[in-house]
Amino acid sequence: MKVPDVSYAKFLARPNYGWGPKVEAGDALKDGRKFADLAEFKQLLLADPDQVARAVTQKLMVYATGGGLQYGDQPEIERVVAKVKDQKYGLRSLVHAVVLSELFRNK
Repeated sequence: MKVPDVSYAKFLARPNYGWGPKVEAGDALKDGRKFADLAEFKQLLLADPDQVARAVTQKLMVYATGGGLQYGDQPEIERVVAKVKDQKYGLRSLVHAVVLSELFRNK
């Protein structure tokens, strides 16, 4: 039985971009605002920086405490976001505010 000569190096060196269907990047947010590409999506997110800071704060808090958030934790999340808002939503400021929060120290 003869094994066909397959050049794997030639197969692996072949560029594989452009093979699939085009990506449809546009969609709509829950509130109905639509976007056509990543740049428009970014602009929609940046229209409400509190929302982005709140989401990052929640994720950091879950990571920092090792447990999920409860409904009663929301006021503390809002206090952290308010504190970081005065400092232009810096990541370093956000981490410091999370570590200094009552939720982090008591959970």
